[in-house]
Amino acid sequence: MISWSMEAYDPRLLPAMLAALSPDERRRCDAFRVEKRRADWLLGRWTAKRLVRAVWRADSGEWRSLESIVIARLPSGAVALPDFP
Repeated sequence: MISWSMEAYDPRLLPAMLAALSPDERRRCDAFRVEKRRADWLLGRWTAKRLVRAVWRADSGEWRSLESIVIARLPSGAVALPDFP
């Protein structure tokens, strides 16, 4: 299954977006000094988590909260989903 999504940054969603982050993701988000870069990263993470959740639910029937989906950064810089097969 291939999924895609087009999202736009909406400041009203900021509390929900921040609540969806793991502690490591929150530290990374907070480290951005330029607001535009922070907003872009946050929107990307929000969109990725929503897509992972949709695919996970379609494949397994299991619903996952966004905060339970961790997108980790490997030493190489690549991203990984450690909690998903």
